[in-house]
Amino acid sequence: MREYVRKNTKFIIIMGVLIILNIIGITYAIRVKEASTNLNVSTSNIDVELTYDNGESGSTITSTDKMLPIDDDKVTGPNVTDERVVKATFKVTGSNSNPKNTIYDIALRDIDMPCVLKTTDLKWKLYKEEQELSSGSFSPTFDTMADNRLVLTNTQEDLTSDTTTKYTLLIWISESCTGDLSECDSSKDQSKYLNQTFSGDIKLELATKGKKDLERVTGDADSCTYTETEVPVCNDNITYDGTEKTLAKEKEDSYTLISNIGINAGNYEVTAKLNNGYKWKKDNSTSDKTIKCNIDKKNITITTKDQTITYGEKLSNNTSNVKVEDLASTDSLSSVTLSSNIVDVGTGKISVGSIKITNTGGEDVTSNYNINKKDTGIITIECLSDAEEPTNKYNVPYSGKEVTGVSGGSNIVLSGDTKGRLPGEYTASAIPSKNHCWEDKTNGKKDYTWNITKNDSTLEVKPSSIEIEKDNTGTITYTYKGDGKVTCTGAQQ
Repeated sequence: MREYVRKNTKFIIIMGVLIILNIIGITYAIRVKEASTNLNVSTSNIDVELTYDNGESGSTITSTDKMLPIDDDKVTGPNVTDERVVKATFKVTGSNSNPKNTIYDIALRDIDMPCVLKTTDLKWKLYKEEQELSSGSFSPTFDTMADNRLVLTNTQEDLTSDTTTKYTLLIWISESCTGDLSECDSSKDQSKYLNQTFSGDIKLELATKGKKDLERVTGDADSCTYTETEVPVCNDNITYDGTEKTLAKEKEDSYTLISNIGINAGNYEVTAKLNNGYKWKKDNSTSDKTIKCNIDKKNITITTKDQTITYGEKLSNNTSNVKVEDLASTDSLSSVTLSSNIVDVGTGKISVGSIKITNTGGEDVTSNYNINKKDTGIITIECLSDAEEPTNKYNVPYSGKEVTGVSGGSNIVLSGDTKGRLPGEYTASAIPSKNHCWEDKTNGKKDYTWNITKNDSTLEVKPSSIEIEKDNTGTITYTYKGDGKVTCTGAQQ
């Protein structure tokens, strides 16, 4: 015959959230009530008393954001004080008046937990005084768990003496990734336990028969009923337009998508977390899936416009000098650099160099675009009308020396008879220098006439009447052989 002491202890674990790297924090509470019972078996009473450390008939153990995953090596025994471990301590007192074959098991019954918590990560240990009696996990393929019942003791305990026995039940989440957290990948992510609820009753299962070792058997892997669901896929043809985009296709109820929103062009990783009661159809797993999605760059065209400038001026980089097509409504062209293939007067091509596009918040979003540059703009460089005419001299008296008749001006090139020595009329010319022109924007040649006049002492001679001699010092002597001999020494010819 087997009877149960019902609702001796009840505990509830409520999963909260505190994410630090790949570590998930947990909020939990344990509630204990109904301290003792007496059962009438045939003509005898089986006496058992259940008490708690605080001496009351009920107990509540609470903690907030404390049940973080913990390394198993730190769960060091019944006296562990680490807040990451749920700890329930209770005492069982029997009676020497009980039948000699009175025994009991300690079991968890009426367990209510989602399939996601039926994992080797959720572990337990049962201590009798300071000695570990048994341990295990809540995996459906591990330990004995049937009909929402998990027996904690390996062999039944005696209930035939007045001795009080202290038991301690520890429950914790085993840390899946220890050491250097930077080496943890998504397979070690324990956030799947987020916001889950676990509850069950600790019960003394009383019997009057011989002890029997518990034969732990592998549970049914299908003890959790799952609904298959397809792994989500990315939405097709997502192109940047300055607004938020949903990256992967969402499906109500079966899974939750994390980081499923993007704005800028580029590659994204979306995490799909199954909701309770679902598994992936592709591989029958319940682990998180990573979906790689992308937002394409937007194609735009920038076309240069015609510009006319004067030589010496710079090409204008104002954004109004280009035409932008297909730019997102949230963005604008904030700067552009233009260049030309000529620097001298004439016509050439204007090309687009660097550009910068910003959004309404002033952020640089240029990288979100594929830019097609159309360099069809024509640059016209006009001459600079700063050429100044030279000055010329009229009626320059003969002196026997070379004189300059046309000189000065600016940004011009002089040619012809700008200098002379003998009396007579001379003609010089001027044209603007390269890239320059006259005030009227023309650049034609202009002629300038000037003269050297005779004076009273001027002798008109014929070359045949002059003898030229040069001595060994380089001195030249000119001798006129007309009426009255005239000799000039050192004079220029």
